[in-house]
Amino acid sequence: MRARRRPDRTLRRVLAACAPAALAACSSVGHSLDDLKSVHTPTSRTLEHRYEVERYGAWAAMAIWGPLSMIPGLAANQTRKLETLEAPASFCVENVAELEEVNLQDLSQMAAVLHWAGAIVEGDPFPLSKIRAISVVAKIAGRMGPDMNWLGAPESDYIAATDRRLKMLEKFALLSSETGLGDALRKEYVQIIHDLGSTPYPKASESRGIGSSMGTLLTVETDPEIRAGLEASTRVLVSRGSLQTLDRALADPEFELVRIAAAYGMVRAIGRGAVLYVCTQRKADPSAAVRRAVAALAGDYARANEPGWEPLIEYLVLATRDPEPTVAVNAMESLSKAVGQGRHLRADFWRAWWEERLLSKGASRPTTQP
Repeated sequence: MRARRRPDRTLRRVLAACAPAALAACSSVGHSLDDLKSVHTPTSRTLEHRYEVERYGAWAAMAIWGPLSMIPGLAANQTRKLETLEAPASFCVENVAELEEVNLQDLSQMAAVLHWAGAIVEGDPFPLSKIRAISVVAKIAGRMGPDMNWLGAPESDYIAATDRRLKMLEKFALLSSETGLGDALRKEYVQIIHDLGSTPYPKASESRGIGSSMGTLLTVETDPEIRAGLEASTRVLVSRGSLQTLDRALADPEFELVRIAAAYGMVRAIGRGAVLYVCTQRKADPSAAVRRAVAALAGDYARANEPGWEPLIEYLVLATRDPEPTVAVNAMESLSKAVGQGRHLRADFWRAWWEERLLSKGASRPTTQP
């Protein structure tokens, strides 16, 4: 049978207007996460779309994730049904869009949503899915407030560090499956949870995956000390994973629109602290559209009379000589905003202004050539 997406989505929106008593259970996020799993086939490098999917229908979703989930035993009787999709890419985009309803007060749900949204950012073959997923990731990052310093250089001894992580994960999996831990094992379990949370994973997928696992355990764990450890580590992993995912999207090797979306998403989530990083990472982007976008983005934040913005001002001055005229114009527009002394659209004006600024500060000339 062919999938009928519109009635399904309409019903979900009707459920959003449920009575207040049922509203908390009236989210489509859980169903959308399940649908995203059904439509993607993981390969070694990407997520491929399926045309034949097994998924829960609208009424089954109500019993599992919606207001009917309050009826004991009803969810367990629901089964997935085989459907044929005419446009799996559109199906994917619709479900990613639903993830924007993620509950930012629910750490476990954020971890699960980030796990899948991040996988789509990195591996989905359809750029619109990636762009919508970046919006979801940025929303979570904005809530978690990650530290830009987490994007520093990886550990020098990568192999040894990876071996340590794998051993911790093996022990974590073993202890999390045990019931009735004694005092010694319980103490070890809490320490491993803490260590896994504080480990600086070099890959976004590691932070997201381990964070999702801890978030799932958080929904069932009853021991107060273990719950506290899981919550603290999940919070750090979701925060770190959201930032790392945006960073991966900022360097997307295929789609310039994805890189632009990541640039705006990172700055929107983190604020002024991300602007210089974004401009530095993409100042030599092969796409003029990306260089144009980051030059314009800089003008929304840089202020020449405030401390700390000198590197960004220098970047803009050098960008006035970009071989693509529209990039140069955006850089001059941004400089005009940053300086606040009128609108000047001549590269030689800004070069002279920069030289004079350096002399007045007693600084050396910039070594970077335009």
